[in-house]
Amino acid sequence: MIDFIEYVVSELKSKRLSKTNAAALVRQFSHRSSRSVAASVIHPLLHRNTSDLSEQRYSSTFTGEQFFLADHQVKADGGTGQKVLPGVAYLEMARAAIEQALPERPESTVLDLHNTVWARPIVVSESKQVSIALLANEHQQIDYEIYSEDADQEIVHCQGRVVLSREPAPARLDIEQLKGQMGQGQLEPSSLYAAFARMGLIYGPSFQGITTIHRGSNQVLALLRLPKTVEDTPGDYVLHPSLMDSALQAAVGLIDGLSELSNEPRLPFALESLRIVSACMPEMVAWVRYSPGSQAADKVVKLDIDLCDERGNVCVQMHGFSSRVLSKELSATATQSRAIGSLLVTPVWQTTGIEVSAGVSNIDYTEHHVVLCELSKVNAGKLEFLLPHSQCLSLQAAQQNNIAQRYSGYALACFERIQAILPRRSQTAATVGKVLVQIVVADHQEQVLLAGLSGLLKTAAQENLQFIGQLILATPEITTEELATHLQEEKSRGLDPLIKYEHGARQVLRWQEVAAEAEKAPIAFKDD
Repeated sequence: MIDFIEYVVSELKSKRLSKTNAAALVRQFSHRSSRSVAASVIHPLLHRNTSDLSEQRYSSTFTGEQFFLADHQVKADGGTGQKVLPGVAYLEMARAAIEQALPERPESTVLDLHNTVWARPIVVSESKQVSIALLANEHQQIDYEIYSEDADQEIVHCQGRVVLSREPAPARLDIEQLKGQMGQGQLEPSSLYAAFARMGLIYGPSFQGITTIHRGSNQVLALLRLPKTVEDTPGDYVLHPSLMDSALQAAVGLIDGLSELSNEPRLPFALESLRIVSACMPEMVAWVRYSPGSQAADKVVKLDIDLCDERGNVCVQMHGFSSRVLSKELSATATQSRAIGSLLVTPVWQTTGIEVSAGVSNIDYTEHHVVLCELSKVNAGKLEFLLPHSQCLSLQAAQQNNIAQRYSGYALACFERIQAILPRRSQTAATVGKVLVQIVVADHQEQVLLAGLSGLLKTAAQENLQFIGQLILATPEITTEELATHLQEEKSRGLDPLIKYEHGARQVLRWQEVAAEAEKAPIAFKDD
């Protein structure tokens, strides 16, 4: 390296080499050196296995010279550009970690990433170590957490869940038919990336993968191509950062005019689900549209994105993608401040079907317990008959007792029931299947407070991996037959710990971002 630098300096002094050509030579040399170093790591985003007895873990050291950092910079509040790890890089990091941890996954399964949340961006100003931890949960799924450390404090940047799915492959997209729906003109890359720069998103050559955007009504179709600067890297990635980020960039085409773009940069915030069918191709098509029920005027806009090859074969599917403004969060570097902005969320009930994932439907529940709280119209004996191999307990405290007294009584009864189960489970866990406890409470007025019993189930699940608990809210008028159907479905395929059935619709509790109230100006004078 020293000899090479001396040669370039000598050529510059003798004026046999221009400054432009010298810079190009240095970049080329650096790129080749990086490639040779990359050969010794597991993956460009996953350098080494650092697992120990406490957790399955992989770590990487980023210097800022990697193309996915050097060409992905964010400028906030008029400051200088900072190298920020792209949100899509976390997804590829999680995928690569799972592939390493599960080299032989079940046949006919694909990887799904669920409930991904980007909590804090990773800013790289100097050498920085980033780790990903994997943890198998009680539903035979894998939770992942991407974090770094600052002054012995762990900072979580991204987290989510990995599911091995046996869902059938998505149907092939008719590219020509979709193009026919795009009747609102095109966007050219030059104007597009100039608009991004005004927003504070500085995309270098390797992150300028959009060749054309065809605009339609509430949807766009973007043609993507792997940039020349990284054209020798497609084999290194399944979710290539250049192409995946370009697909997210295409969402700007949903806005009527580039001049209306906010001057504040936006970065990924949440992704409900990501399906990885196959690896990204050097040339791809991205179909971007609003998620069902979402629209441009929403406080949190959600998008669905399909990436397919030129023949319409879907390679990657994203559902429920949302972003947020990070203008103030990057004004202080990571070394200046550990807290990068704030996030305001609220729990909301969302209608959803029962998720199906590989292995979950085949769980061997050796014991199935159902506890009914104040559901007088449900016959526990009949429910046991409709749910084979189940044990049902009906709790109905005296109505003259207040809700606090009834809650305490039910909590004690549930605790004693679980306490009786767990000791014998710990003695036979190696030879038998899992135990499922479903607590059903009435979804009516003050009785809703009984949903707090879900905390007892979560604690039990943490203490014993063979224990699975669900709390179900049901209308007081639900019949024994209807409840039996719901409980059997949850037992067979359910993944959620807290569920509500309302007018036949299944709802689960999800976190949703809400806009923070604008800061009020101080009152300079008060009226007498």
